[in-house]
Parts: sequence; structure tokens; C-alpha cells
Amino acid sequence: MPWVRFHGVKDYFGMAKLLSLFPHIRCTANFSPVLLSQILDYTEGSAIDIYFSLSKKHPNELTAMERDFILNNFFMVNYENMLRPYPRYYELYSKVRNATLFSEQDIIDLQVWTNLVWFHPTIVEDDFILAALKKKDRNFTIDERDIVLHKQIDIMKQLIGMWKALQDRGQVELTISPFYHPILPLIPAEDRDEQVKMACDIYCRLFGKLPNGMWPSEGSVSKDIIDVVSKNGIKWIATDEEILERSIGVKFNRNRGTIIDKPELLYKAYRANGINSDVSIVFRDRELSNLIGFSYKYSHPRDAAYDLISRIRAIKDTVSDKPYIISIILDGENPWEHYSGNGVEFLSTLYGLLGDEKDIETVRISDYIDSNPPIDRIDNLYAGSWINSSFDVWAGHEEDKKAWELVNAARAAFRTEAHKSNDNRYTHALESLYAAEGSDWFWWFGDDFSSALDIEFDALFRQHIVNVYRLAGLQIPENLYKPIKVVRRKIIFTKPWALLSVKIDGRRSDYFEWIAAGHYNLRQEFSTMSNSMGSFISDVYFGFDENNFLLRLDIEKSDDSLHRLNVAKITVCFCKPKNAMIELNKFDNVSIDDIVEASYAFSNLGFVENDEVEFYLEVEESGITERFPSNYALSFKVPSKDYDKINWQV
Repeated sequence: MPWVRFHGVKDYFGMAKLLSLFPHIRCTANFSPVLLSQILDYTEGSAIDIYFSLSKKHPNELTAMERDFILNNFFMVNYENMLRPYPRYYELYSKVRNATLFSEQDIIDLQVWTNLVWFHPTIVEDDFILAALKKKDRNFTIDERDIVLHKQIDIMKQLIGMWKALQDRGQVELTISPFYHPILPLIPAEDRDEQVKMACDIYCRLFGKLPNGMWPSEGSVSKDIIDVVSKNGIKWIATDEEILERSIGVKFNRNRGTIIDKPELLYKAYRANGINSDVSIVFRDRELSNLIGFSYKYSHPRDAAYDLISRIRAIKDTVSDKPYIISIILDGENPWEHYSGNGVEFLSTLYGLLGDEKDIETVRISDYIDSNPPIDRIDNLYAGSWINSSFDVWAGHEEDKKAWELVNAARAAFRTEAHKSNDNRYTHALESLYAAEGSDWFWWFGDDFSSALDIEFDALFRQHIVNVYRLAGLQIPENLYKPIKVVRRKIIFTKPWALLSVKIDGRRSDYFEWIAAGHYNLRQEFSTMSNSMGSFISDVYFGFDENNFLLRLDIEKSDDSLHRLNVAKITVCFCKPKNAMIELNKFDNVSIDDIVEASYAFSNLGFVENDEVEFYLEVEESGITERFPSNYALSFKVPSKDYDKINWQV
């Protein structure tokens, strides 16, 4: 997979570069040790990914299978920000279904563009060759293609040194996760210890000191992990605010989406007790973290930065003059491709504004804890993660359970044989076992998340377990050659298939009212990330009778969903056959009770029979607007006068 290389030349470099331009900003950056290990694989030449190999290959030397791979996989980028803006890349994407039309020059241009778009904007800005290639747009030469690939490896070689320099000058605190990114509470105690120990070892080797802090993979914590973490020299950990709520038995309520009613409980450090030891712990502000991770991408970058500062100021005004810490913790790589300009304008504006604040300062977490030693203790740290304070994503589905059974069987077989030899093969077998414990494999099992590479992830996971048996000289079980992932046809939404007869009363009054409607489930729209803030809308049903567009919204079953519905602005945005934006409360007929039901006359929309209609929803809360679906539109055709006769159903 190319993601270490791609994110290396974009996000890992770009985040460090931007911080170097704002030396007054203090922050904490967490690295997964297996990521560091893979960066070393690239820079030391011990490994390369198939995307890189095929990017280097001359088009005339490609096999038919390799050519198909390129055409199927070299467009896996964010459409709006990394593909559509570049005329040649978009042109190639537009004709990919006619693969026979791809010339040798088309393949070379595609080899260049699939790599060129991943360079961070600050790199392109400082590199006149890359800037010239972007401007050239097409008809690249083999030499130009090779320059792009060579520059990527050169940048990869700079990454660890850049972050170490930021650490050494006191600007950034670098922290770690367990080595292969396992969910610590889900693996045996002896494996926990080894995963944390290996993480500390590689950190010390690369950065010259032991780490003080740890973000347990996916913010996954429990009382059981505290002793292992403390034993390996870790002084503090972090997780999500809901873990704090469940640990101390409180519920945080937010006013206007930002201000919690018990700020003095969230914005400080605690001591979390294990069985025989303790560590400090901080809890992330979920609202602010998710705004950056999931919502601000829809806003103008400067507006988003000013909004975040105003929210931080508002929080400050609710607490006393004691030093409090607001922990904003989020994925460091995935959000930025959803921002215009890869988030450069947003982050630059934010860093600049923070530098102008007199009563708000950025801080490394260790510095805050050293200056403000925690007093309050948590005796029973709730076992959970940053996603719904549970481990369901990694252990809650039948596919997850099947995968864990394979891991546990391999561990049992290996432990039986391991005492017989100190051979290097056993060391490598153990590494494969630890790799199979990584959280990312289990992320893609089950139906929570999906990707275009589910089958590949499944195969890689099983290959790690096969390696355990093979290296230990054991017979490989037959079931390791059978896929775990059940391939499901991904249906993003269904279209309406008959006229509806709906009483607009906001109630589920008749099961058959909406049975023929189109349906879109917000939770099924997959992403590489989980938005635990989420929408209060769970489902959208849509359709028509002879004269009206009909819409139904189902609301999530949570304490604050009805409140959020009442204060949010919901707009239906039509983009075909003509552009129109209509607020839900301005529909011809609207009723809200158990559900939301609404109608709007086709004549008032200016739509006529057989028009192809496309629309999506915009939901604005607390000044932040999100779109559903995020990257496409729902669609249907306006019924003709004889629609019911043509489309009759038994």
C-alpha cells in the first residue's frame, strides 16, 4: 500500500513544515511506531510499494494485469481537492472506463499525476521543478516522472530529522502508540507489555530519549493497561471525554454546541490508578477536535480558524483564572485532503491567531502536567475508546470475532513451539503475530467502515498469521486461505419505485406510507475516519406523489437529537435540473413529531415531468455546515402523468 509514502510527502512533512514557520506554537505529535518503521523501510531501501514500482515502470513494459491495476487504483484521491482541480488528471479520470483509449503518453501522465498531487503545498511552493510540472499539466517525459518519484524518497528521508529538530528545540513533544497499533485492552497482558516496550525502544533509537506520553491506539484505555504503561516509563496518556464521563459518573451538556456545563472537570489532568501504579491522563474536547477533523472542511479556512478561536475564548470565560488545559486531539493525516489547499490556510491562520492571544497559550502536555501536577484520581478508568467509548468497531462484529479467533489460535500454537528454539525465525514469527494484532485490520472488518481495498486488507491480515505458522515450522490451517471479509454490494442509496401516499403529520402512522421511497442511511456512508460527533439525522427517505416532492428525516435516538433538530438549519439543495436551496421550514407543508415529514410542490420548484432531479441536504449547527451525502447527490425522476400505470406494483 502507498499510504505511508503518500501521507509522508503530504501530511507528515507538511505538519512539521508549518510548525517550523510558527515557532511560538507548542504542541504534541503522536507517532505510531510501525509508521516510523515503515518510513525507515523506504529511506533505507528495504521495501517499496507496488504503486511506486508501477509508477516507475515504462508503459511498454506493463503487463495487461499491471495496466488494469494502474487504471483501477491510480485515482484513489480526494475528488474535489486532489483530482478535479487538475485538467489533465481529471481528463484521464473521465476516460478511464474506456481503457483501450489510453495511450503510452496517457499512462506516463497518470504515473506522474497520481504521485504529484500528494506533495504538500509548501513543498511545491518551494520547489520550482514541481511547480513547473503542475503548470505543465500534460505530456510529461519519463525523466520528469522519475524526478517526481525521486523527490518523494528524498522527502521521506527528511521526515524523522524534521520532527526530531522540533522536539529538540522544545517546540513539539513527540509521543507514541503501542508498536503495531493494537487495541491494548483487547490483547493479552504479555503482548501489551511487548508492544509498549518495542514502541519505547524505537522512539529512543530515533529521537534520542524515552517518550513521556502515549496516545493508546484509538484512545483505547482500561484500568488493566495502566501498570504496563507505567512500567515502561510512560508518564501520561490521553483519551476521549466520554471515557471521563463514564469513569467519574457525570454527563457533560453543551450550550450552543461548545460550552460544557462542568468545564472544571474536563479541562485538567487526572491521575488514573492501575492495580499497582498510576499515570497522568488528559481527556480530549470532543467537540473542538471533531470540528477540525470533520466539520471545518466545509467552511472557508479563515472563517473556521476564527470560529475555533472564538470557541476557545468562550470556554476560557467560563473557568476561573487557574491554568486549565483544553486538549484538542485528532487524526493528524486524514482530515487535510478534505480541506482546500490541504489545510494550509486554516492552520496558518489558526497558528497566527493563537500567537496573538494574551490569555491563551499553546502547551506541550508534559509541560502542563509538570507545572500543574494532577490532584484528582480516577480509581476505575472506564474501558473504552474514542469511538462511542467502546471497542465495538474492533470486536463487535462476526468478522471481527472470526479474525480474533485466528489470531488467538496462532498465538496458542506458536507459544507451544516457541520454547523449542531461539532461532531468528521465531523472532520474525512473533513480529507477524504482533502485526496481526494491529487495530487497522479489524477497523475494516464488519460493516462499520469499508474501502476500495477491503479485500487487500483482509489478505494482508491473513498473510501475517500464515507467517506465524510458516516461520514456526507449523502446519498452516486451511481456513487461513479463506477470506474473512464478506463482500457486499455497496448500495449508497435506493431510489423511489412507486408513487407515495403520505399524510404529513410527523408520525410513523402507517408502515406502507414510505415503503416505496428512496432511502439514504447516513451511517452507511463510509469514511476513513469515524465522526463520533455525527449527525442527529439517521435516515433520509425521499420520493413523490403526482404533484409533490416528499421528504422524511428520521432522528437518532439520543438525548440531544431533538434539541439539535430544533436549533439546526436544514436546507434541501437541488443541483439538477436547476439550482435551488430551500430551507426545510419553508417547505409547503412540514410536520415534526416522531420524525420529520415535508412536501414541496413540483410546480413551485419549477420541475416538470420526467425531469432528472438531484439534491442533497445541508445541516448548519453552531455556525458549522455539513453536507449529506458528502460527495454526491441523491436522485430521482419527476413522475409523468401515467407514472402509476407504467410502474404499477403487485
